[in-house]
Amino acid sequence: MRRVCTFLLFLPWVLSGPDDTIDQLKVAFSNVPLADQVSGAQVTVEEGEAPAWIEGSLVRHACGAYGETGSTSNMVNRVGHVFDCIVMGQSYSFHGGEVTFSSKYYDSNIMQIWEKYEENMNQSSVWWGCIYADQNRTAMDREGSDMYAPERPSTVPAVAWWKVGSEVLAMSEWPSGDSIDVHKNKYLEHYQYDDGDWTNGWQTMQSPAHEHYDQNGKIWSSAGMIIQDGDTIFHLKRVVFTLDPETRLREIVGEFPYEDIDLTKCTGMGQVYPDPKGRLRNIHSFQMTENYIIIPETSYMFDPCTWVFHNDSISGWNQEFHYEPLESAKISVMEKTTGNFVAHIDAPAMFTTHMLGAYEEPESGLLHFDILKYENADAYTKWTFVDVPLSGETHPSDFVQATRYSLNMYPWSLNETKNLIQADMTKSLEFPNINPAYQGKPYKFAYMITNMYNRHGSLVKLNVDDGMVLEVDFPNGLFPTEPIFLASPNAVAEDDGVLMISGIDGEQEKGFLMVFNATNLERIYHATAPKLTLFGIHAKFFPFDIGCEEDDCTPGISH
Repeated sequence: MRRVCTFLLFLPWVLSGPDDTIDQLKVAFSNVPLADQVSGAQVTVEEGEAPAWIEGSLVRHACGAYGETGSTSNMVNRVGHVFDCIVMGQSYSFHGGEVTFSSKYYDSNIMQIWEKYEENMNQSSVWWGCIYADQNRTAMDREGSDMYAPERPSTVPAVAWWKVGSEVLAMSEWPSGDSIDVHKNKYLEHYQYDDGDWTNGWQTMQSPAHEHYDQNGKIWSSAGMIIQDGDTIFHLKRVVFTLDPETRLREIVGEFPYEDIDLTKCTGMGQVYPDPKGRLRNIHSFQMTENYIIIPETSYMFDPCTWVFHNDSISGWNQEFHYEPLESAKISVMEKTTGNFVAHIDAPAMFTTHMLGAYEEPESGLLHFDILKYENADAYTKWTFVDVPLSGETHPSDFVQATRYSLNMYPWSLNETKNLIQADMTKSLEFPNINPAYQGKPYKFAYMITNMYNRHGSLVKLNVDDGMVLEVDFPNGLFPTEPIFLASPNAVAEDDGVLMISGIDGEQEKGFLMVFNATNLERIYHATAPKLTLFGIHAKFFPFDIGCEEDDCTPGISH
């Protein structure tokens, strides 16, 4: 029997049940005034104590400005999509049982222009290129020279965090990033690779935002690549590459081709490239086990005809990517030691954002990898548009599924897919994390939140072996973001540790931080930040000697 266990009856802070309002949610899509930037500010402890053994910072890619959210004006005076906001860094630093809060805009051109217009999008409009949100071409032309002035970065990638040696890189879905002091939320420099023409003339395209690490500290990732051959032919391939943090060298360790792109097949504006085998497939994350790299290529596909027929009035991925429900997903498996792709397996059409765990099971001859599987790309093309949650619309019960794909390894084929939750779980799931020590190994627990960017969020612990779910609601008006697992000192069990979650307090119009016992989801600490924070994307925890401009960012250490 698979069960759902909720703690609603045992935790007095949720006895009334979640009752978030639209006005509270709207706060999470508003603006952080430039005057409200802080460093090392004290938080207000609402309950409990922060574990004294936690030393480091929980950092998050936060939005700083959405503009005139909720406006009905015909002018482009607001950022309509979570992925396109003006970004800032936000961190909670733990030291000696105390917690401080930092929230800073990066010293970038986009911030300088925002300041020039006195933080008023009615005056500035949206002057930068967007992935999904509406953009103003006139404003883009007007601010182009300032936006791309060489003294500062135009903006900072704000999707994921990569640990590269002792540095931390802010990354997006492109194989380059910026070095950040995550404890002070400070831009340091654009990360400089030392590998010359590592692609041998090929140009990189979309790549997963998320990375993996091997036992030697190398980072593993993937990317699409193209190279032109004549006027209308482009060769297209996907590569797997590693980054050595010591040498700063990227090395392609495996690849496979797509069919060539022939632009003479493009017939007109809005007409999608007719051959799906020549369309790069979107991946936001991938899996790694002891011996294999698993790349789940989705049915969300790039349209190369937008190179020929490009509509400047439509922002980036709104025209460049399309979900194709009649096109199978592709699961590609690469052997790590040889770089050989040993399998390309068709699977039913799907879209995925994030992974849980993955591992090989030699005794059964199976490889299991677990993902959040969507039936379409609405996670990007609908539910992350700001106006949708603010309309009161809530996620459908079948919006996303925690799914296990089991592959036969001898020979390679798809054995089965199954829903890891078979109890009555109707909320949508997002931002899964596991104990990182179990990445690529048999594991039991995953931690997620529900209803991301919407009302009625909760924290979930999933037992992937028996399907049991523990769920804790948040107090009214509190909107959670990504949960991060941190193992306890001398941990024995997989779930010996804590879960750290930051988020938005829409009632107080401030940020909040909570720490939970990962074993039973008991809340052990709750604090309120002195200033507002907003929705953004990913979080991660780093000790003070990682991602620091100096050798060590531990408070009180002189440099």
